[in-house]
Amino acid sequence: MKASEINIRDPFVLCKNEKYYIYGTRANSFGKHTGGFDVYISNDLKEWSEPVECFSSEKYNLNKEVNWAPEVHKYKGSYIMLATFTKENGLRGTYALIADSPDGEFTPYSDGALTPCEWECLDGILYIDKKRQAAPCVLPRTYAN
Repeated sequence: MKASEINIRDPFVLCKNEKYYIYGTRANSFGKHTGGFDVYISNDLKEWSEPVECFSSEKYNLNKEVNWAPEVHKYKGSYIMLATFTKENGLRGTYALIADSPDGEFTPYSDGALTPCEWECLDGILYIDKKRQAAPCVLPRTYAN
C-alpha cells in the first residue's frame, strides 16, 4: 500500500536493518477503544505492508478508553514500546510493552503505568538514566518526582 493510504495518528518510525516500521494510533475513533496498535513495514518509505496488529490492548485488558501514541525503541536486545492507556482511576498514563522483534507481538512489561498514579500523562518518551543503567519500566513509580 502507498504511504498516503495509511490512516494513523501520532506516527512513529523505527529503522532496523534497512527496513522501516511505522506505528501509530489507529485513526478510527481517535485512539479510544481501538483494540491496540498496528505496524506497517517498508523497504523504501513509499510502499508499505498492510497493517499487522503488533499489540492487542483487549487481550491485556488495556482497552478501557485511550490507546494512543506508541513509540518503539531497541534497548538491550529487545524492543520497548511506550504507549498511552487509560489507568484504572480514569487518568492516562504511559505504559511499557516489550517484544523480541519490531513487528511484535508486544506484551505488557511494566506493572501498570510508569507514571505516578495521580499524574495525567500521554506521549511518553524513552529516557535511560546512564547512572542507573536500568530500563525505565523497572524504575519505581516514585522515581519521576
